[in-house]
Amino acid sequence: MLSVAKSVSGAITVKRIEQALQPLRNSPEKGPLGHEKGAGVAIVLAGRATAPSICFIERVERAGDRWSGDVAFPGGWAQDDDGGLKFTAMRETFEEVGIELRLEQHIACLPTSSIPAARAGSTGYLGASVFYVGEAIPRLTPDPKELADAFWVPCTHLADSTHATTIDWAGADMPAVEFDRRIIWGLTHRVLREFFTLVGQVDAS
Repeated sequence: MLSVAKSVSGAITVKRIEQALQPLRNSPEKGPLGHEKGAGVAIVLAGRATAPSICFIERVERAGDRWSGDVAFPGGWAQDDDGGLKFTAMRETFEEVGIELRLEQHIACLPTSSIPAARAGSTGYLGASVFYVGEAIPRLTPDPKELADAFWVPCTHLADSTHATTIDWAGADMPAVEFDRRIIWGLTHRVLREFFTLVGQVDAS
């Protein structure tokens, strides 16, 4: 099974995350060539700086929605007046879980990546922005029209390979992480894996 954090050893702290992502702090939000529709998500960290947790949402089940019931980061499609995917992530996080992110809490933006096409000819790209909101873990207020739940997962849980699992999708075993009977997989798992790979390149101290 493919753990999201197979390359990470030692404590996962906010200081380590900031050091690992510092080179990306001022990176431009450019989508892959030919991908015109952008979406922004927020990797929101909170809790003790030596042992932070990450905010996740569980979407409501809805017929015809390709993301129905999925566990994901707060986020959504960009609007014309957002001013960038970082601001899309900030807006969507407030709308979905009630956390009002501030620019001074922003750590960095991960490199953008393609969103798997729902149909032939469709294009899209995803930008994940990382924030640390402090040691006090905010109360989450999920939007009942969009979300079934919202919750925090410790980074230590995500980095523990004993929680790695797989999910069958179209006859293929897809890597995933289990938390409290919920499954984190797909695009969210891919972003998590990239996040922890970057963090793993900096020694714990």
